[in-house]
Amino acid sequence: GVAIGVGSCVVYAPIIASVMKERSADGLSPATFSMILASCTCSVAYSKQKGFGLTTYVESLTVAVQSLFLAGACAASRGAPPAMLAAALAAFAFATRYLLFGAAPPELLAGLQVASTALSIFSLVPQIWMNFRRKSGGQWSAITAGLSCAGQAARVFTTLQLTKDAILFVGFFTGFLFNAILLSQILLY
Repeated sequence: GVAIGVGSCVVYAPIIASVMKERSADGLSPATFSMILASCTCSVAYSKQKGFGLTTYVESLTVAVQSLFLAGACAASRGAPPAMLAAALAAFAFATRYLLFGAAPPELLAGLQVASTALSIFSLVPQIWMNFRRKSGGQWSAITAGLSCAGQAARVFTTLQLTKDAILFVGFFTGFLFNAILLSQILLY
């Protein structure tokens, strides 16, 4: 869990570096990072409420922070007004505070974890589709895809060992598959 947490701190670093260097996120799908952000936020809230140790969900926390930056960069790169970005950030902060520190009912968090799994499964589809249409890996990084594959595979193992939670298992396994597709696209295109 600790190694996954450390690795997740830099999983999107190559993509962030590319966006900052090029001053553009045109090769990235905004929907992908918005869905990853929502998925990770729900996963952190669910795991925290279930009392799972931080090492079982730290990667969701660090990936959420990186995805927040990249979702904002995608929106700004496509001309979103600063006021819209600020409003979206405020709404996200309010919802996150409620989920993590409010009195969100366990049934709500369980439902959001199921939704998180669905978001996790489908979050990479817009990026995969964009890459397929453009016959390019876009700004997605082979390092990111490789680290994500390794991290998801490790999470499959740790979920089976530590929590045995079927919802988490399905999310991590499908995340592995979609990251493998992205890695294949980068290598093929």
